[in-house]
Amino acid sequence: MTAPDPGLTDLIAAHQAGDRWTDFQYPSIFSDKPFVATAVTKMVNCSCGESMPAESHPVHVALVVEQHTNGRIAEYIKQLESERETLTSMCSELESIRDEQAARIAELETLQRVDQDLFVQTLAIANQRKERAEKAEATVARVEAEAALLERMIRTAPWSRYTEVRRSHLRSLCAALERLGDAG
Repeated sequence: MTAPDPGLTDLIAAHQAGDRWTDFQYPSIFSDKPFVATAVTKMVNCSCGESMPAESHPVHVALVVEQHTNGRIAEYIKQLESERETLTSMCSELESIRDEQAARIAELETLQRVDQDLFVQTLAIANQRKERAEKAEATVARVEAEAALLERMIRTAPWSRYTEVRRSHLRSLCAALERLGDAG
């Protein structure tokens, strides 16, 4: 059982039956009827200040309680509607935040795919540059070998053959440089 409503308890206490008396009604003194009480009513004074027949006092208290209860119910309904509006607005805010986060996640996923594509392209470019560097190193090594060979040939060849050796060497160097240009 829940605790009683203190407002209702005070309200009932404010409507206690107070003084009781009997009310007699007589016919008019100017009438021909005998002067005898025609109605006897037991009366009560309510502590709220009203006087009423004793049998209607419980109805009076019940009416006051009903009015109080209806007022409290109206207050609770108003409070619940206010809370419902607050919760509805919070739900709307949460939905908009969820939608924003979903959009941000989609954006981040797109950026991640772009980053992955760029990473793959960067690896491909790095591999191409590595292959070109290896080819260039091989060509430089061949040219250096031919230059060393030419130098030996120049030292050992007679002077008359020097021009022919030089032309041959220049052709070899040009061919090596062309291969280097094709590799680059």
